[in-house]
Amino acid sequence: DMSGNPVLGTRGPIEVPEGELEINLQGTVRVDGVVVDTLRVVRPSSAEGLEKEEGSLFRATGALTREVPLEDRRVVQGALEESNVNSVETMVDMLEVQRSYRSVERTIRVMDEVMDTITSRLGRVS
Repeated sequence: DMSGNPVLGTRGPIEVPEGELEINLQGTVRVDGVVVDTLRVVRPSSAEGLEKEEGSLFRATGALTREVPLEDRRVVQGALEESNVNSVETMVDMLEVQRSYRSVERTIRVMDEVMDTITSRLGRVS
């Protein structure tokens, strides 16, 4: 990749010679029309099978990964995968939750004061 990390193919790390690079939807890597290798695309059996490394890298912790069949792959050359979370929408949701929490907190505080007032008045001897 552009950071110098090896990219694995079906035959090990892919070494790309000089020339015009092309990667199709199934992950077949070609240079000047000649097949170099096919990207190794795997899916972990569970999220627990992944260990976070630096940046956005993950490492499979066990042999519990399975190869993604060619017909299920969708590799897009030159594309940058984005987060599946809309940060602005998430922030708005968090603010709404925070406001709701404060509102409930104020209600509980008022109810506590009312209960305190009731018990102090009922406890008085007139």
